[in-house]
Amino acid sequence: MSTYLVERAILAPHNDTVAAINNYVLGLFPGEEVSYFSSDSLEIDAKNQHVEEGDYTVEFLNSLKIGNFPEHELKLKLGCPVILLRNLDQSTGLCNGTRMIVKRLGKWFIEVQILTGTHVGDTVFLPRLSLLVHYKSLNFTLVRRQYPIALSYAMTINKSQGQTLNHVGICYVSSYIGKGTQDS
Repeated sequence: MSTYLVERAILAPHNDTVAAINNYVLGLFPGEEVSYFSSDSLEIDAKNQHVEEGDYTVEFLNSLKIGNFPEHELKLKLGCPVILLRNLDQSTGLCNGTRMIVKRLGKWFIEVQILTGTHVGDTVFLPRLSLLVHYKSLNFTLVRRQYPIALSYAMTINKSQGQTLNHVGICYVSSYIGKGTQDS
């Protein structure tokens, strides 16, 4: 099954389309679905000193979706394919874009088997990480503590660069791609 999954993906131009496809396909597979929720907060520093902790609710922070950044709720099942969203350790094959398959869903870690790159077949344990992103439109830095992975039945066209895929499905639902369009 892992060879089958690593050779295939559905590609779409936008993150919201990718998320919808991934959630739909996950629901088709048997097994218990496990949800991991992030812990979100604001980083207060000189760059955003005008922002105070109480300015934004936790629910608002949880609702923020940013390309190539883990979502607040990560839904997984045993055997589902995931993609790494950050470089963790290049010497062990844990690079941004590495595809893996979930082997165990623990309380404090997720065990995965690497499907792509130079360490195919290796089993690794992924911890939750505190990831930061400066949210330009609201002028603050979001700190999200979450596993740095996303489902990868589908991925953005940009994220597929560097992947070796023998079978690809394209899902194009938007009628316009223009200057300034954000795909990843």
